[in-house]
This record gives sequence, structure tokens and C-alpha cells, in this order.
Amino acid sequence: MSEILNKPMIDAMITKFLSWKLPDDFSPDCGIKFAAPVNDWPVGTNLFTGQQARAMIEHMLSDCMVIHMTEDQADAALAHGHYLEQRLAEAEATTQSAIDYRADELANAAIRGNEAYADLQAKLAEAEARIVELEGAVVYNCGQRKD
Repeated sequence: MSEILNKPMIDAMITKFLSWKLPDDFSPDCGIKFAAPVNDWPVGTNLFTGQQARAMIEHMLSDCMVIHMTEDQADAALAHGHYLEQRLAEAEATTQSAIDYRADELANAAIRGNEAYADLQAKLAEAEARIVELEGAVVYNCGQRKD
């Protein structure tokens, strides 16, 4: 049996089926009548044995998306599932490493950009100071020529 539907699960279904309280409108075939004593309503069924109930449940589930496998097949499928989980974990780790690497690159670029911006601001401040100095010289020189 597969890991999805295994023997303990089917056993639990059989127990639940055989112990289910029959509905109030319970009406067996062939004119069978049930006269329940007060507060004593039947549960389950006496129509099937446990093995027959198992056969019925397995028949009901046979068309479901549940895959019935031998134990070896289930072990192989489970091993393959673990392999796929491992591959997924590796892919996630690789992706996270790539994201971390790219984030570091971007952070370093931002730092370099901030440093370049600071250098440009310093050069701009020097240029502005030089312009003020030159403007003062021009005014000074213009004033001397008028004398």
C-alpha cells in the first residue's frame, strides 16, 4: 500500500464503517424490518464481515487518485520523494545563495555610488568655492582698472 492510503488507514475506515450509527430512516432491502428497543438503535451492519468491509472500501477507493503499491514500490516511491525533497532543498539553498550574492553586489554598488556621490559633492563644493574666489578677483580687478 502507498503512504497515502495504508493498512492502518483502511483498518480505521473499516472500524468506523462497522461502528457507524445507522440513520433514523434506515430501510434495509427485501422487506426486512427493524424494531429497535427504546434508546437502542443499531450501529454498523451485520451484512458484512470485517474482511468484506475491507474489500468494499478498497473497491470504493480503487478509482480514487490513491495509488495502490506493493511495499517495495511504496519504499521506492518514498525514497524518490525524499530525493526530490533533497533536490528542492538544494535548489532553494542555491537560489538563496544567488540572492544573497546579488544583494551583496547591490549593497557594494550602493556604497560605491554613495562614495562617488560624496566625492562629487566635495568637488562641487571646491568648484563653488573657486567660483566665489574668482568672482571676488574679477570684482577686485574691475575695481582696480577703474582707478
